[in-house]
Amino acid sequence: MTKLSLRLIALLVGLWPAVSGAIVIDDFSAGPFSYIAYTGQPSSIAFSQGPEDFQGGGTPPIDSHRVLSNLAATNNAAGALVTYEVDTTTGVFRTASVPFAGRTVGPGLYFTIAYGSTDAPLGLNLLEGGADRFRLHLSEASGACFQIEVDAISDGSKRGLTSHFLAPPDYLLPENTVLEVPFSAITNNSSYLQNVVAIRLQSSRQLLDTTLSLFETAALPITGDLNRDSLVNIADYEAWSSSYGGVRRLVDTSGLMTSPITSSIRGITADANNDGQISAADYTVWRDAFDAQQAALATPEPSMVTLVAIGAGLMAFRRRTRG
Repeated sequence: MTKLSLRLIALLVGLWPAVSGAIVIDDFSAGPFSYIAYTGQPSSIAFSQGPEDFQGGGTPPIDSHRVLSNLAATNNAAGALVTYEVDTTTGVFRTASVPFAGRTVGPGLYFTIAYGSTDAPLGLNLLEGGADRFRLHLSEASGACFQIEVDAISDGSKRGLTSHFLAPPDYLLPENTVLEVPFSAITNNSSYLQNVVAIRLQSSRQLLDTTLSLFETAALPITGDLNRDSLVNIADYEAWSSSYGGVRRLVDTSGLMTSPITSSIRGITADANNDGQISAADYTVWRDAFDAQQAALATPEPSMVTLVAIGAGLMAFRRRTRG
């Protein structure tokens, strides 16, 4: 028996409000898509997906619309065939480039993934659920030369908000990297984010392929959650262990990856104490949070029968008082 049981009973009788979570913009589990671009191809091609494209299972993106555009590859002294795809079997958006014969440098990738538009506004409050940042999960070693753009309406006027590029074109981030982009990185007035028309993830001149598994909003992570899955468990220890001795790399205001810390846009998340290093001190933060959680779960609690009886009694009491 865990404390979750008590909460479930309370939820049943409406005494404990449910907690709002993050807004999942896209987990790429619905709407499979594939397109091959090549050097010199016009970059104005756009593919629009609507509700009818998400009938085959999975979770549709926000507002059940997704537009993929600017799917191109420039020569950048390289040249390649590039496949842009949404692979719903693994739940990722992926680019896969194959250089032309004799070329060793990757292509300059351009793509935009858009949600909402002026004609079909999202009407979204990004601050919902206490969110204060965007979060992007990269399931494989990836490039991340892209920026987040937000169109919003405030006081009757349209406002375009843009983050800096998250990494230089040739910077390879390790697998399972989580990028966090605070809303403060795109605007110093959070009220602008209460009526969002559109959100776009845009890449420009990227030299490395990308595998993106989740695009969402998020609140300040709980202490000890090093892999950003909203849990404190052994997986966080593994995230710390696999990056021990490394340096947390972040993005400065010019859009370049730097070390040590110069900004709040995070790359590697196992830096639990925010000192720019992955060290034993970060393990201590995780261990203390993990131990505290285990101690709380070990606290004796009422049996399920008792909980159900309490819940039934509360429901009966509420019916009598309303009558």
